[in-house]
Amino acid sequence: MRPIHCRKKVYSKFSNIKNLKIFLKDDIEPSDIGGCCNNPIFLDHFDCSEGLEKLSLSVSIGCNAALPEQCMYPSGLKKLKLSGANISERDLNVIAMLPQLIVLKLENSFHGAVWKVAERGFCKLRFLLLEAKELKQWVVGQKKHFRMLRHLVLRSCNCLEQMPMRFERIRLLESIGLEGCHSSLVASAKQLQQKRRSKNDKIKILGPEYDDSQNTPTELSIYVR
Repeated sequence: MRPIHCRKKVYSKFSNIKNLKIFLKDDIEPSDIGGCCNNPIFLDHFDCSEGLEKLSLSVSIGCNAALPEQCMYPSGLKKLKLSGANISERDLNVIAMLPQLIVLKLENSFHGAVWKVAERGFCKLRFLLLEAKELKQWVVGQKKHFRMLRHLVLRSCNCLEQMPMRFERIRLLESIGLEGCHSSLVASAKQLQQKRRSKNDKIKILGPEYDDSQNTPTELSIYVR
């Protein structure tokens, strides 16, 4: 689907669609989107597709896409991927309250320095991929945050130096992947690994392969690349 089709009247015609992919490329003609890619393209009305379970939004380099202040998603959404989008902490907190969300992939979409996770956020999330080059502080405080998380991948988190302490207490957490991250973050993850080991949890180092649908061991595994 192209941006010209990202309109409420179009979504309403496919209210029962389950899988939606939107690609925003820099080769789209200005007439197709009402201007050039330098102007923000606001994408919204996802909640009009009431049956939507999987949503993927990919924005190529050179294009400027954003979500409006009151962007809403279908309550039944299970998998969400945002790649190259421009989302705020407010947007993340809206996403955090999706009651059925189990997979979230944020690829170069959040550019804030601080992310304080919303209260009671991500209660069912099992897989999180976070690529955030500017993130310096990640506040995860409540016991219910990420309580069902099994797999965490941090990519290009160059400014983040500490793992949130909350992850030490997530009993279901099986794997942590660190790709191109700050050395202090790697050390923090290994410290978490040692604390889990002291509680008789099995630990081993994995290679860089990961997937949100694969069957993995029950022990906590960490890979670094």
